Amino acid sequence: MNSIKQKWFTYTRGTIPAYRLEIALRGVQVFGTRYNGSRADRALYTVHGQNLTWGWDERQLFTVGRKIINKCSTKSGQARHFRDIQKLIEHANQASEKVRQMDLRRLSNDELIKLNLWLFQETGPAHGWLDFDIDAVDAVFETFLIDRLRQELPQGLSEAKFAEIYKQLATPIHQTYVAEEELAMDQAIRRGLRTADVHRLYERYWWTPLGWEEARIIREDDYLKKTVHFRKNRPSQTQLNKMASLVQRAAENRKKLLKKYRLSSAIRHWLAVLDRYAYYHDRRKEMQCRSIYAFHLWLRAAGRQLGISAKDLEWFYSHEIFRFLRGQKFNRRELVTRKKTMFVLANKSRLTILSGRRALTKRQQTLGSFVRAVAELKGLGVTSGIVRARARVCNGVAEASRKVKGGDVLICGMTLPEYVPVMKRAAAIVTDEGGITCHAAIVARELHKPCIVGTKIATKVFKDGDKVEVDASEGVIRKL
Repeated sequence: MNSIKQKWFTYTRGTIPAYRLEIALRGVQVFGTRYNGSRADRALYTVHGQNLTWGWDERQLFTVGRKIINKCSTKSGQARHFRDIQKLIEHANQASEKVRQMDLRRLSNDELIKLNLWLFQETGPAHGWLDFDIDAVDAVFETFLIDRLRQELPQGLSEAKFAEIYKQLATPIHQTYVAEEELAMDQAIRRGLRTADVHRLYERYWWTPLGWEEARIIREDDYLKKTVHFRKNRPSQTQLNKMASLVQRAAENRKKLLKKYRLSSAIRHWLAVLDRYAYYHDRRKEMQCRSIYAFHLWLRAAGRQLGISAKDLEWFYSHEIFRFLRGQKFNRRELVTRKKTMFVLANKSRLTILSGRRALTKRQQTLGSFVRAVAELKGLGVTSGIVRARARVCNGVAEASRKVKGGDVLICGMTLPEYVPVMKRAAAIVTDEGGITCHAAIVARELHKPCIVGTKIATKVFKDGDKVEVDASEGVIRKL
């Protein structure tokens, strides 16, 4: 996550067409202020070639982060906060599932437009709150917790010792859906992998291969193939046992440290908040994937009506597609231009869409550019261990899947569910973004891989093929 010109808190990924991110950007623009408790309505999306950046207004993000800390400062406030979040997630998931079960081919153009508007009203609040809320926690909470710990731990501790204590205390007591799914598949395989088992697994986990960078149709046969692949490449029993016991071991380590250093009930309270946010990182990801899928199904249906492929339509926003459904001619010249360079600014009730040269100029004015030559970079080491290997700098999961071989160091903006097969191959993981509860951190702990998150600029200062040392214990990545 990069703070550029003290204005935008930015995130980078591989190419994500504008339509796929519309629910996040417009969700925050329309519903963010209402649900986050303070102004949260500015969002940015820009793509140039294969380089995508999106972001939130930095001042708004940090203000919301501080408000979340205030909300969760009491047990009752914490309980109310997470209860409200859970309700929004469940509501969004139910709406997305309703669309997944529909036969959209039966709908007229007008009915498709009404369905899209309804789906946004039903899922937009969850995105407006959680897409901003959890990113705000990642930006603010870690610093807050570290400051509280420094006040209570002995003053003579070395930085390395403090970092190790923090890492163990702040390891969330939470099993990710990645581990949950693999353990469930292992149990099904032990029973003989019956048709009923595959169906249950599919109904619970069908959404896990999806993400902002990956929108495609997922059928039960596809999930069967995934399960068969898992059976052929099944982790050892030792690895599965470690995965299953990770939460228990993390809880035991935390309990010992709390007792050893006589840490206060306030620290215990904030660690419990951290645990809940680790859980809702996963629940947000599920909500995002389910809603992305529902909107993708809608886009395919609109494309069938118009005789235009979904891959072309997804470079336009919903209100533009509505016009096509009402008879306006599809602009293929604009499509070609947007695929090269596009800039979108969501600000209060206004959505500004630029393409081509105007978009490139606005992108450069807004984000600027910088390259810093460094031989060593500091981040947050969320696991332990040291790896020396070749760096593979990846802009998106497609590039990572193609480039990262066994034993390489994966360097990327941030990992998503679809990165997990790549993470399993990599010897170590380094990200620009994230904190102690981010996807990369939690999955790396389950995989027992050295991992450093929150470096801010690793993808910009290291190059493919660089020989690097990843020292996750110290939170440092060095060019050798």
